[in-house]
Amino acid sequence: MPKFLKSRCSDIPGRAGEPAACAMGGCADGEWVTAGSYAVCELGKSYRCDPPCHCDCTFLALTSTARCANAEIVEIEAAEIDALKTQMMANLPGTKPGTADTKSARALVEREIAYTVALAESFPTATVIRVMRRAGPDGSLEEQYNACGAQPEA
Repeated sequence: MPKFLKSRCSDIPGRAGEPAACAMGGCADGEWVTAGSYAVCELGKSYRCDPPCHCDCTFLALTSTARCANAEIVEIEAAEIDALKTQMMANLPGTKPGTADTKSARALVEREIAYTVALAESFPTATVIRVMRRAGPDGSLEEQYNACGAQPEA
């Protein structure tokens, strides 16, 4: 069964007392999220958002611009992945059905969903992960995903 990411705002075992993981970005607990790499500021220069969007350390909600710091690996039915693509496509800003923008937006959605599935597949189900992004020496985006808190037994 494929895997995907859901926001995890509640306490993580072994990390009690940390600030709420969704407070910085407005995601609801259990909301579908993507890696969000396509919507990251130019970290080598500065944030383009005011206030800063925290894109260097957050996942992006599938159907909004809300963000969260923690994502849980969950199993998902293969058919649900197509529904997530449709939801994401419908909520991308600046796309209008039947225009050239639709083709490029569809390609972006396909890449982002495939990347998120591959990322989720690299961790055991029920693992909570975090991301850290930074600009590499050549200005390219570097990402590191790490498990946080207590991990599920294998």
